Amino acid sequence: MPLMYAIGFYAVIVLISIAKKKTEDLMLKNCHLSEVYIFLTFMIIAPQSIYETIAGAAG
Repeated sequence: MPLMYAIGFYAVIVLISIAKKKTEDLMLKNCHLSEVYIFLTFMIIAPQSIYETIAGAAG
């Protein structure tokens, strides 16, 4: 669910930039939003660690 909020927030920023016709530096101004989105995505949908894989195989 938090991922959907992040996508919605980013979409609003992009749509406002398009409405103001300021799309030439869109990716430079919003690069931190992209970084936050990627970070949250990998924190929410994280793969198993090596410890979890070994513990799962042992037990």
